[in-house]
Amino acid sequence: MGSRFSFLRDLEREATPVPWATHLVDDTTVVADDGTTIAETFPNGGLDDDVDFFSPVERHEADACFIAAMRNAMPGLIDELDRIERDLASARAENDKLRAALAQARQFVSDDLRGTLECVCRLDPDTLAPFESTIDPAEAPHVERIRNVLSEIDAALAEKEPAK
Repeated sequence: MGSRFSFLRDLEREATPVPWATHLVDDTTVVADDGTTIAETFPNGGLDDDVDFFSPVERHEADACFIAAMRNAMPGLIDELDRIERDLASARAENDKLRAALAQARQFVSDDLRGTLECVCRLDPDTLAPFESTIDPAEAPHVERIRNVLSEIDAALAEKEPAK
């Protein structure tokens, strides 16, 4: 399966290989390891005193340093993006499994509540539904715990699923 970032990896592989650096004399020029000029953030820097006087040389140097650093970091960044994408897909699959298991558990807890109520309450002779007002007071805390668990499960299932 291709990564969403395959195009970045393709661009990175086609570009001049790393490492890139700034030129030792002119920090506004980005150069390859063999000294080939890759880019200049201040073209003709130092040749025109009127332009140089008003130009923010430090900014041009910082831009060149940034370009070189980002190029050198790009292979690792793409690897990390791919790893994060794989981990996210795995986490989403695990989330789907857990949500399905939780939905099944909810059914079991719901059935347990119904069965417990049938055991600790008088039943309507026509419908066999438990009259909760007749619950045995000794069983009320147990019934309340079951209801609390159901509420927690319902709250968890109601949480918005992560975007795919």
